[in-house]
Amino acid sequence: MSPKEHKQPVVSSCVRLSQQGRLTHEGQRGGLDAVLNQSEVRRILHAVRLSLRGVNQKMPIRWKLILLLGMLIGLFVGSQQLLHSLIFSPSFKNLEQQESRRNIKRCVQCIEREIWHLDEYFGSDWAAWDDTYEFVEDRNEDYIESNLVDTSFTDNDINLIYILNATHEVVWGKVMDLATEREITLPEFHKGTWRHDHPLLAPRSPGEYVAGVMIGQATPLLISSRPILSSHMQGPSRGTFIMARFLDANLIQTLSKQVDFDFEVQVLGAMRLDAESQAALYQILAGEEFCVSIIDDVRLNAYALLRDIQDQPALLIRAELPRDISMTGLRAMRSAHGSIAVLGLLQLLAALLLIERTVLARLTNLERFVRQVGITADASSRLSKMGGDELGQLAHNINAMLESLEKAQAELRDTEAQLRQSQEVLEQRVREKTSELEKQLTERSRIEAEAVVTAHLASLGELAAGVAHEINNPINGIINYAQLLKDGVVAHGDPNRLTDGILKEGERIARIVKNLLAFARQDSDFEGRVMIPQVLEDALSLMERQIRRDGVDIRIHLAADLPEVRGHPHQIQQVFINLMSNARYALNKRFPDEHAEKILEISGKQLEKDGNRIVRIVFRDNGTGIPKNMLSHLCEPFFSTKPKGEGTGLGLSISHRIMTDHGGRLAFESVEGSYTKVILDFPVC
Repeated sequence: MSPKEHKQPVVSSCVRLSQQGRLTHEGQRGGLDAVLNQSEVRRILHAVRLSLRGVNQKMPIRWKLILLLGMLIGLFVGSQQLLHSLIFSPSFKNLEQQESRRNIKRCVQCIEREIWHLDEYFGSDWAAWDDTYEFVEDRNEDYIESNLVDTSFTDNDINLIYILNATHEVVWGKVMDLATEREITLPEFHKGTWRHDHPLLAPRSPGEYVAGVMIGQATPLLISSRPILSSHMQGPSRGTFIMARFLDANLIQTLSKQVDFDFEVQVLGAMRLDAESQAALYQILAGEEFCVSIIDDVRLNAYALLRDIQDQPALLIRAELPRDISMTGLRAMRSAHGSIAVLGLLQLLAALLLIERTVLARLTNLERFVRQVGITADASSRLSKMGGDELGQLAHNINAMLESLEKAQAELRDTEAQLRQSQEVLEQRVREKTSELEKQLTERSRIEAEAVVTAHLASLGELAAGVAHEINNPINGIINYAQLLKDGVVAHGDPNRLTDGILKEGERIARIVKNLLAFARQDSDFEGRVMIPQVLEDALSLMERQIRRDGVDIRIHLAADLPEVRGHPHQIQQVFINLMSNARYALNKRFPDEHAEKILEISGKQLEKDGNRIVRIVFRDNGTGIPKNMLSHLCEPFFSTKPKGEGTGLGLSISHRIMTDHGGRLAFESVEGSYTKVILDFPVC
């Protein structure tokens, strides 16, 4: 703040000169008496009136309250909507999914129950029966006339009965269409001798059987195959008894009535599946027991797979189900939201009515009174009592202020003559005091401004010196990439690699500044698994050209089996770049020109230390080396072995901090005038 800006408050805190030349004192401890005229009364009352009414150009309090309450109600309704979308709606959908899976599972169980009923109540009874046991051997006509008649098929809803002897020869067999009650033929069931590896001939011992689904050329069958035994389940087996029922439209309609909804059966391989059915089949084959597909807001399809007696995918069951649960939940939530909105509107109206009667109406009366007093400058006016709340206390304070103003006006009239006589003296004192204060404030402002500028420049210098060293390498990388772009060079046939590199190095500049701040905060940041060879390759892509241009021979010896370490790849890359930059500087100092010993060697291998596996990376250069008495100070902030102006001392301190954050170690070996070796140990993931 300038001295000019300080001057007016100081003068006004002592005295004010009116335009008519009359002196007005504002009650300082300097010994002057309090003096107020009518214009001052009007000014104070006007300020009070503005504080009550607010700025005229702004929104009235009534509308602000309406807006605030409306926003609160809207926020509440919105939170309910969000709660529904994040919790209730997914819950209803999950419940719908579970119910759909239960329903399609009922379809599967219904078909499996039919298979079990066919096998247990028909196949088992007929196969383990002395009459059947004897019929296979003697083929007596009495058995055929008593048991293998058409009514045995029609009365029991059986479509197929085949009896084979032990040599797999068909003793008796028949396939009947129950709709026409006529015998038909199926290619799969001929009346000669069957192959010994036929899947229906597998059961040979008591307790063994085959029951399930078999896909025929004409229609799928629910089939049962059991060994023919005596009534006491004794062997040896004299053959195989096969019984089947067509899984046709009539049977599916009957099963649909049992589960109380319609479903269809699609034979895999025999008919072309639509896109949705194919997707459901792939999902089930991938491991899902059932699959549910949404059709629209009111319908969904549930799918299940039945395998045949050879455990191959055979039938895809599809049931179209209503989305009753989701629709019920949606209606319930809409009703709830409507109720909440109506309730919120009622609460808004009730709150507005309450605020209008208890606050706004009283504020209006208070504002009207203050405005009237400001116009008339009548300090004898008083407000009636307005209760004991904050507004009542405000009215009491206004009355007290008016009483003080009334007394001040009386004092003004009594002391006006005395003030005129001492006006010249007071004006002189005011001028002297003002001049003195102006000088003090000018000097103080100058000192404060210089201190602020000095501190600010020192901070900027510290930060600029540290960051300039650390961002120099990525800036050089950006310049190199830009130069390559300018020269029209395309790296490895990819025209986007150079521009990607520029973007990458630009991001690294931001990360370098972040690392400097992280070092100050003693912070750490790990992202994931890191391959050291890849990080080194990225670092070399920025530094190798500069190093080799100085005639440095870079030799890299990394073991092929280096494991991953855990850390931040860009922070590790920053450490590598710092070390390569330091090595380059030391080599150039010792060998300004090309030299056979101007070598930077980077090696890496896996070791075991204190029972833990580590990856050790070593940077060795034949540079100037480091004095022995400086080795223990290398990682201290702002310590540098370089001449003044050539380094900030932050490179190794930041590198040491990064290694510490990664749980690793940074160590040095050096012989002055001979070599420097920097050892990095990274813990293995």
